[in-house]
Amino acid sequence: MKARNRPAMKTLLNTSFFFSPTVADEVRRQLKSFWLPACRAAAASEPMTLKMPAEEGIMRLAVQSVFGSASEARKFRDEVLGPETDRMTRRLGAEAFTAFTTMMEIIEL
Repeated sequence: MKARNRPAMKTLLNTSFFFSPTVADEVRRQLKSFWLPACRAAAASEPMTLKMPAEEGIMRLAVQSVFGSASEARKFRDEVLGPETDRMTRRLGAEAFTAFTTMMEIIEL
């Protein structure tokens, strides 16, 4: 069987946001003014914003961006998203806001 030429694997960076309705406007402002533009500038594709069902008064959004490699995604997570998540948590309060970022390799089955 002839081996197929496979493209380089890409990495999906998913950040999930969990927040109180009391800070929802500020979270959305921050996503629009910083998060999405930063992802657009660094990622290989347009970021996707996803709304998840609220649970017990907690609102949930996610932002997903595709990067050309795991090292690009890791660098962006560590140098840009990590510090911004820390700033948002300090500003909004850990009781009202939390976020976490997960890296996933896009594979072909």
